[in-house]
Amino acid sequence: ESMSQVRFTMHPPHVADLPAIVPDSPWESYSVGWPVRVLDISPTEKRLYYGCNELLPDHSTAESRQCLAISTDGGLSWHKPNLGLVTHNGSTANNILAPFNNSNMGLSDVFRDEKPGTPAGQRWKALVNEGVGTHLYASPDAIHFSRIGDANQPVLLGADTQNIGLGWNGALEKYIFYIRHNHCPPSAMVPGGYCQPS
Repeated sequence: ESMSQVRFTMHPPHVADLPAIVPDSPWESYSVGWPVRVLDISPTEKRLYYGCNELLPDHSTAESRQCLAISTDGGLSWHKPNLGLVTHNGSTANNILAPFNNSNMGLSDVFRDEKPGTPAGQRWKALVNEGVGTHLYASPDAIHFSRIGDANQPVLLGADTQNIGLGWNGALEKYIFYIRHNHCPPSAMVPGGYCQPS
């Protein structure tokens, strides 16, 4: 009925002996990792959405994409499924997510939409930077995504990268997003809410 001299605390994190994933494919030749999101799809399946970046022939630039890994043991081990969605070097045997398969799509963050009344075909959402704004994509299965809404009306303007979609908050009855936004002085602002590059 009462407590004294106790406190709630989390176990300290530690680095695992082995990495969750390693770059082992041509489309990961530059790096794997950020942005990263782990989602519980079912009691027996977790999915890891991660950036997979390919070093281009000029060796000075990389092509950024989004890839998928799946775990069925609580996140202890991960495998990369052949999704068959994107053609890379003449083959669709890869784990690249469409349409997030080129640097022009920017970085995406996938989340489950818990808003009451959300159609089953839009249960999973993704925030995607597309250069001139952040757009919303939807999916029935968190694998096959398509843009929803007006292509000329981004859901966010001025957001940079590393956007995190927490989704629907029932208590506030609002969607909650954390975004990175570089401060722009009024003198550099151009129509549409963007900073003029210097």
